[in-house]
Amino acid sequence: SRGQLDPANYPPFAAAFAAVAVIAMVINIAGTLKPVVGLERLEPPKPKPRIGPVAALKAVVSAMTVTPNVRRSLLLAIVVFFAISSISVLRVHLITYLWQTPADLTGWLASAQAIGAATGAIVLPFAVKTLDRKRCIAVGMCGYTGLTALAVLLPVFGVLPPPASRELAFALIGMFMAAGVLLGVYLVAIASLGSDVADEHEVNTGKRQQALISGFGSFAIKTAGAFMVLLTGIYLDIISFPAGAPVGSVPWEKVEALAYFSAGFCVLGCFLVLWVASKFDVSLEKQREINRRLQDMLKAEGTSPA
Repeated sequence: SRGQLDPANYPPFAAAFAAVAVIAMVINIAGTLKPVVGLERLEPPKPKPRIGPVAALKAVVSAMTVTPNVRRSLLLAIVVFFAISSISVLRVHLITYLWQTPADLTGWLASAQAIGAATGAIVLPFAVKTLDRKRCIAVGMCGYTGLTALAVLLPVFGVLPPPASRELAFALIGMFMAAGVLLGVYLVAIASLGSDVADEHEVNTGKRQQALISGFGSFAIKTAGAFMVLLTGIYLDIISFPAGAPVGSVPWEKVEALAYFSAGFCVLGCFLVLWVASKFDVSLEKQREINRRLQDMLKAEGTSPA
């Protein structure tokens, strides 16, 4: 069997993944701490009351009522995590059973999307900043799921090189890097949209709301993650796929079923995200007006924006 089927490989992989996550958090803190502290010092001192879980939940419910885009952003966060995580889970099985990637290229294939997404997230914020958020979400999500579905279906139809070949692995690495860049467009647009919604809610309430929106968004994602643990096994049960079986013992019909199911899930995930995103009441003109009102509020408080 291949490395993905060997349980001994997972502890070091988990340790490496955790180390990368910690490094990413440290870089994020190092890059944002100074500007955030600077902004806080510009604000007049205010008491910071502690809020319990019940009060926080009431604040979230109130926010979803006062600013409809808040509930849309929370729903979008859950749908986004659900779609991307599901595709990632299914791709592990595709690497093993459909593409049968050579061992020395498996790591590159598994990392290609992340490399592309990181590149996109670094390069594209300046462009996304001046573009319509919903259009960026549509372009990014359609491109990401479309390329992923093609990577699944083209080998089945014989358009790409055969499974287990290095040529197929290189083609897939290129496709997933491109898909990652489009995912980066999508993630940057989602983050920008979340900031816009927090600004809108701040204007509606007269209070800073970034912590409330981002905090509950994180909670929503973690809740979706708990459901993902349950759904992972259900996906394979739906198509009666023999999870954990040696590659050579799985009939090609089951591999095809896995491919069609994965491609179908790409389409479903794209549709759900686009449907939720279409419900947002956002535009560049509306955001300019919100920014103007925020500046007026800051001036009234005796605070000048950075």
